[in-house]
Amino acid sequence: MGGRSFRSSSKIMAFNMARLHRSTLLLFVLLLSPAIEALGQSDAPRTDLRDLYSWGDDYFIEVIVMPGESGNKSRVSVLIRLTYDLLTFRKTTVAGNTDDLYIALPSVYVEAEATDGVVADYDSWSDTVSTTEYRQTNSKQTLASGSIELALRPGRYTITYTVDDGSPGNRFTKETLPFTVPDFGDDLPAIGTPIMLRDIAENEIHPAAIDGNAPFGQSIKTFIPLASVEAPEHLRCEFYTVVRDEKTGSLQEMRSVGTGIVKMPSRMAVGEFKPVRSELVASLQREEVPEKVWGALCEFDASELEPGEYALEITAREGGREKVDTQFFQLKWIDMPYSLSSTTYAIKALRPIATDDEIDRLLGVGKEKQNDALWQYWKNLDPTPETVYNERMAEYYRRVDYAFFNFATLQQQDGVFTDRGKIYILFGPPTETRREFDPDANPKEIWRYDNVVKREFVFRDRNESGTYRLVEYYDL
Repeated sequence: MGGRSFRSSSKIMAFNMARLHRSTLLLFVLLLSPAIEALGQSDAPRTDLRDLYSWGDDYFIEVIVMPGESGNKSRVSVLIRLTYDLLTFRKTTVAGNTDDLYIALPSVYVEAEATDGVVADYDSWSDTVSTTEYRQTNSKQTLASGSIELALRPGRYTITYTVDDGSPGNRFTKETLPFTVPDFGDDLPAIGTPIMLRDIAENEIHPAAIDGNAPFGQSIKTFIPLASVEAPEHLRCEFYTVVRDEKTGSLQEMRSVGTGIVKMPSRMAVGEFKPVRSELVASLQREEVPEKVWGALCEFDASELEPGEYALEITAREGGREKVDTQFFQLKWIDMPYSLSSTTYAIKALRPIATDDEIDRLLGVGKEKQNDALWQYWKNLDPTPETVYNERMAEYYRRVDYAFFNFATLQQQDGVFTDRGKIYILFGPPTETRREFDPDANPKEIWRYDNVVKREFVFRDRNESGTYRLVEYYDL
């Protein structure tokens, strides 16, 4: 249900210098090579990361079905998350404030339509979001979040949603996939929509809110809304990997990858979803819970699972009656760096830490095998090889993304292959940066690392073109 582009640019932390191989060798090459004037002019990939900027999603609309206040109508929560980059911001000036203020007015209108074409319920959400930082208006990490509550009888529905921010041409309308509202008032056990969680606390849940998918790189945590006369004496959560036909997309096979740990159901219901910064949070109500309403928590160790499609099969049994429900979802790396979305680029961007022979070998396996070869390369450097999520790989390519956009110049349009880009990729953000302008010398930029790196790097713009080249470094 998401659309267009999405990126979450995480805060970049420094690598431990000892953990990046060849860093000392790189400095030696940078500083002592006779070709120091040509630094940063190595063969850069032709792929421009700006071409990848539209990759992924930039909004999420998630539909969650749960028991309502009575068995007559069920509660349907529509979770909304819109990236700032999707919105149109307008600059305004506030009296008495010297800072510019950028404001956007997002809104979402939803209609739930039954199979007979009748609109069973509708509502809208709107908000005013603002920032004093222009760069944040293009952020894909900051989101406007909200929710809409609908009440629907048992049946089959499709939700039509319209996203608008008041700007001409920026309004669009789409539909969700059809979904079923079960009869929670029946004597048989009924299962609502499993809510994939980013986090959970004692009295509240934090939904991942990424179109019903689970975030890659952490345990799968799920809240399961239930309805039954008595507490289910048996609840099972089985996870499957999904195999589909490549041409038709039809389901071919489901292979079990394990069983989740279930905290048995108790009298528990989810409160209203409320925005907290870019996220959504809902309280877990344990008092005055509607009759027959239960809730359970399921957690599954997904450390060995790769991104892709999976299924969660829930089995609830109460009083000799059993209900089985299956929910398909994606294990999704929502903040995957741009540079990883093009395997060829990601391999060439290894130049700060890999030899030419290594890069040629990775490229030489052919496009179909390059992705596996790249992941195996990083697997050999993984500080936690027992898990699929590779923290070092993720951090490296976040730095690649940052270097590309922040150290590009007119002469070097890819900042990854500049001297500053290479040092940034190796050592992360400096503790301190400063520029010195001497009328009798070229501009100089100094990066100081007071952390484990314990070095100071000096770059000069010899041509006064904005291209700063590494000329020397000092141990602190």
